[in-house]
Amino acid sequence: MALSGRFQTATINNRWMWVSWSATQSIEGNYSDITGAVGYDTSATSGYVTCHGGQVWATINGVETQLVNISTSSQEWDVRSGGVQIATFTLRVYHDNSSGAATFSMRALGSIYSYSWNSSGSASFTLNTIPRATRPILSGSPTILDGSHSVTAALTPANQTWRHRVEWRLGTRQVTQDNISTSAVFTPPAEWIAEMPATTTATATCTVTTFNGTTQIGSPQVANWIAQVPNDIRPSATLTVTRIDNAVPAAWNTYVQAQSGAQLDLTDITPGEGAKIASWTISTQSAFVASGTGTSGQLIIERVPAAGTRSYEAVITDTRGRSTTYTGTIYIEPWAPPQLIAASAVRADADGTPNPASGDSILTQVSWIISTVAGNNTVQSAVVRAAETTATNWNPDDPVSSNTPLVIAAGLVGLSDEWSVQWAVTDQFSTILWPGPGTPGQVTQRIPTARMPFSVYRDNASGQMGIVLGDIATPADAGSVRSQLPHIFAAGAEVNGELRIKGAVIGWCPYRVGDILESTNSLNPSTSWPGTTWETYGAGRVLVGIDTAQTEFNTIGKTGGAKTHQLTRNELPKQGGLNMIWGNSGNIKFTGNPQAQVGAAAGNGLTTHQGNPEFDHGFINPTDRPHNNIQPYIVVYRWRRTS
Repeated sequence: MALSGRFQTATINNRWMWVSWSATQSIEGNYSDITGAVGYDTSATSGYVTCHGGQVWATINGVETQLVNISTSSQEWDVRSGGVQIATFTLRVYHDNSSGAATFSMRALGSIYSYSWNSSGSASFTLNTIPRATRPILSGSPTILDGSHSVTAALTPANQTWRHRVEWRLGTRQVTQDNISTSAVFTPPAEWIAEMPATTTATATCTVTTFNGTTQIGSPQVANWIAQVPNDIRPSATLTVTRIDNAVPAAWNTYVQAQSGAQLDLTDITPGEGAKIASWTISTQSAFVASGTGTSGQLIIERVPAAGTRSYEAVITDTRGRSTTYTGTIYIEPWAPPQLIAASAVRADADGTPNPASGDSILTQVSWIISTVAGNNTVQSAVVRAAETTATNWNPDDPVSSNTPLVIAAGLVGLSDEWSVQWAVTDQFSTILWPGPGTPGQVTQRIPTARMPFSVYRDNASGQMGIVLGDIATPADAGSVRSQLPHIFAAGAEVNGELRIKGAVIGWCPYRVGDILESTNSLNPSTSWPGTTWETYGAGRVLVGIDTAQTEFNTIGKTGGAKTHQLTRNELPKQGGLNMIWGNSGNIKFTGNPQAQVGAAAGNGLTTHQGNPEFDHGFINPTDRPHNNIQPYIVVYRWRRTS
């Protein structure tokens, strides 16, 4: 680096052209002003220089500028006394704004004697670096915007008398610090996080402007720092859960399955400082969900469907993507409608003695269970009532206790009358009729007349039916058939299979799961025996009995065999009285007192052929086709019961 320089052109007959320069620098302007001169010189002791002109150029940042242009047609200088100056020039070179560095190059052309532009030369120069604006070095980034974390700018000026203006900026927020010498410390206020509504980090700037007195040195220097929203700046809300009692007495102070409801309220929904609410959701373990974007939210569950400990959750998310979750649980007491597990009604005497033949009263008994709901739920009412089947009104209700015999309609049940009996149990929430008229799959319990040619008993708990011919059916007949008529059933006989009366199926399918049914009827057997399922079985195959001694037939369901079969040589039968030679070249002939020879004349009734005998490897007219392997058959539908 230098503030002066000199170079010369090529020597021609001991003569040359020279260029010299010197520079002064402006720190504030960041440039160097160069003053230069151009002349001729010689190493000879006599003679003149004849000049027809001279030119000098300077190149700065790739741009060339002409500094000197002498076009005198004829001029002589005496250069024997140490050279002669023939021209001067000036040049301003601006330095790099950041580093203060600058370079330039020069070239010159001159004529010696009568030669035209026959001496040239060039050189490059690096100027002294001009001190530039101070560049900040930052520490403490990323900086948490909580009012207690700071970022520091270290400043190293080229001149210790220089001062700086430091500007800290984030979005629209700015703080300026003046007359800073070597260090600036800045604690961004927490309010600055308002400049970051949709992100948790952002790029902020530190701009340093350098001054020498009131004169600005160079351009402002900028360094980036990272501002960060504190982790505890998150959305918030208040979540409350309110029990909806519906029919549940408030004094129970509990949730009841299928009766109580729940109301979940989100209030005071607030985003993290400087952000906005993006969304909120309220959800429960049973998949009830509500969502929105406002400052409040609500989820109402009219009736909680499941018992046990159930969880709920509320999630609030702001535009920074930060979420806050609130969770909780409630316990729901199990409840189901009262369940009548057994009931019976039979003819009896007034004292409660069963008398199916001539009783004039009804002996009833019923048992039930209810959901206790932590000891709160009780039976509000349990009654039994009776009426003649042909009557339009029921007799007054009689209170009844679980699993306790009770006589009703005492003395009112005639021998020729048929009566119906019905029970009703009510807890805190519902009434259950059993058996209830109109209830799917159920009928009112009936008390038949004392004189019955045919009666049926149905056990409502198990669903079993009992059939009695010539007598009154009783609970003892459940699941059996009994007859008091002679010559129909032997004494004590039971029907365990299917019983059809005038075409009606009473029960039982004769085929077990896994049994085979073959028929020419295409109808699936399940239509004849509802509740059973069938599949078509063994399509295109015949059946064979199991034989554990033979590997082909030792497992149920094993398959084998083929519809056609390709015979091998070893499977062919022997040919009686004829020996064949295997071959396909040379003289092939019969052996063992042959009667004819291939290629010979015909004789003894055997036909021979020249060149193309009808023999191919010992076989006569082979076709090489599989042979039929099917036994005589007839096609039917075959079904197998699967369940």
